[in-house]
Amino acid sequence: FNAIKNNSIEREKNSLSIIFNQLDIILNSAESLTTNLIINNDIQNILDKYSSKDTYPTKDEYLKLKNQLDNIIYQNKVISGAILHSTNGFKMKSNNKFISLLDGNLLNFNNWYGPIKSINNEVYLHLPKKIFNKNTGKLIGYLEIFVSEDYISKNYKTNELHNKYMNLFLVNSSGIIFSSSDKKNMLKSFFDIRKNISFTDKNIPFKSLTDKKENRLTLMCYYPKLNFNIIGDIYLSNIIYEKEKLILPLIGLLFIGIIFSYILSKKISNSMVKPIQNLFNRIDEIEKGDWNSEINIISQDEIGLLSIKFNKLIFNIKNLMSKISYEQNKKKEFELELMQLQIKPHFLYNSLENICALAELDRNDEVIDMIFNLSTFYRGVLNKGNTIISLGEELNLTESYLKIMSVRYYNLFSYNIECDESIKNLGCLKLLLQPLVENSIYHGIKNNISKEGFIDIIIKKHTEKLFITIKDNGIGITEKELSNLLNTNISSSSKGGFGVKNTIERLNLFFPNEYDFLIKSEKYNGTEITITIPINLKERDYA
Repeated sequence: FNAIKNNSIEREKNSLSIIFNQLDIILNSAESLTTNLIINNDIQNILDKYSSKDTYPTKDEYLKLKNQLDNIIYQNKVISGAILHSTNGFKMKSNNKFISLLDGNLLNFNNWYGPIKSINNEVYLHLPKKIFNKNTGKLIGYLEIFVSEDYISKNYKTNELHNKYMNLFLVNSSGIIFSSSDKKNMLKSFFDIRKNISFTDKNIPFKSLTDKKENRLTLMCYYPKLNFNIIGDIYLSNIIYEKEKLILPLIGLLFIGIIFSYILSKKISNSMVKPIQNLFNRIDEIEKGDWNSEINIISQDEIGLLSIKFNKLIFNIKNLMSKISYEQNKKKEFELELMQLQIKPHFLYNSLENICALAELDRNDEVIDMIFNLSTFYRGVLNKGNTIISLGEELNLTESYLKIMSVRYYNLFSYNIECDESIKNLGCLKLLLQPLVENSIYHGIKNNISKEGFIDIIIKKHTEKLFITIKDNGIGITEKELSNLLNTNISSSSKGGFGVKNTIERLNLFFPNEYDFLIKSEKYNGTEITITIPINLKERDYA
């Protein structure tokens, strides 16, 4: 009940608002037409001519006035009639059924009055206006216009909603019914129909009243231009009855809809079963290890699109498996080359020959240092097979190599290592520095006999990255030679250990998309290599 009541209130508020606006349009139109009459040149000239005379207009002047009234009334259905007065007592009516209210009545000009009865008992609204000379401002006459209740009521009587569910009343401030859905109520007092009711006004422009006994909802809207109340009575039982009449047809439509939906769903499900079954069969084949067959696309619906995506997924997985297999093989190649480096005999032989030569010269302290550095280097290289060691261990390994090479190539070069103690416990890829240092000695400094060589190793931490720089003042390399070096196969890489290419490939294997490798070099002006890798590196399983 409350839901029906609330819906009815909202709907009828809109209806009353429409009637409110229609009244505004009608009355504003009537006032506009009245203004056109008042400023009409013929009416102005004739009324001004006789405003101070005891004589009346001539026959021609009378016809002019009559024509102007008729033009306004018959061309526009808003105004039903008019009475024109001069200040000397002359009066002209558009129709004799209208009775002037100016005779003996104290009226407020420019205000609407109603309801007004004509001689034949028709009901009208009445508006009196003063006519002034538009040039001098002198009062020269009066005009009364009449708007028919029939013209106003036809706007809401044609609305089916009002006919079926709502009784409408237009009531003046005295409670007299000006217009009603039921003509029998016109000109009666609304208080005779509805006891103990108060109207809306400018302070309370809208209200709703519920009579539970009568099962009636009354909506009231204040219309200030006429000082009227627009009142609508809604009998909720009628609305409920109308809604109940719709229930059985709706139930029938619902039942038909359910049957239709069931038939349609069966057809749709059957059309989906075959593609889904094909998808299940393909998954079973994959579980058995067959990655080669594809799903046949037999439709372009959602299942067809899913099958296309599934085929693409299998294709990508096969490519990924191939990539993983390739990377595993490459890893094994790198590990093999690393082992080959670890057991390279020529470096060990040369180092032992140097030790023997020093021993023959009784340079025992240097012999001891040489053996210690050689032991430190190979201990670091082997390192129980670990791929990741600490940065400190990598520096010790590299420095041992530099000390051995300093003895072998006496006075050929010097070196410097800068690294903060606080970062030496960070992880580092084993043999990351040694191949590059070896490359600097064999292909940079060794070939530049014009000056003493120098190798500078600088390691710094910034944000979450390690920045490793290796600089030498060797012979350098041209851009073309550098391009050839980077494009050389690992198997044919330079003789100085892993070489640059090998180091880059190892970095790419362990840090895909996470490292930077930058080479700056000029011929005869040395080489600078900068490597950037993540910190907190841990041992990774690539087996």
